[in-house]
Amino acid sequence: MSRRLTNVTRIRTSLRLASVLLVGLVAACGPSGGSGGDSGATAALAGSVVACPACPVEQAGTPCPPNPVPSALVQLLDESTVVAQTRTGADGRFHLLAPPGRFMVRVASEIGLPSEVMKSVRLRTGDTTTVEMMLDSGIR
Repeated sequence: MSRRLTNVTRIRTSLRLASVLLVGLVAACGPSGGSGGDSGATAALAGSVVACPACPVEQAGTPCPPNPVPSALVQLLDESTVVAQTRTGADGRFHLLAPPGRFMVRVASEIGLPSEVMKSVRLRTGDTTTVEMMLDSGIR
């Protein structure tokens, strides 16, 4: 039984040492700056992704609003580097944090016909920039 306690003690000591090393490593890395600004500063991008047209034949007086696109991949690009990414929820909405700066928002979806759209945005420190991205549903 004492041998078993010794092994448990060694394991606990190893885990504590690993935790201390991990915390030290993370602290040594420090905050990283984004494309344009204060180190550690953040901005937000929020919005929705919809697909349209939503009806094969639209008639006057009969609304046919765009459909939300769930699980679409939303990426924030600085040139060709992905700075941040997320996926839309069931309601087609998304929210992500990123450093302030100018970026391209790329949205891609495999629901229906594969579709992709891009839009330029400028994110400012402490602000939330809102965009609506429209994908082609492929309905004709």
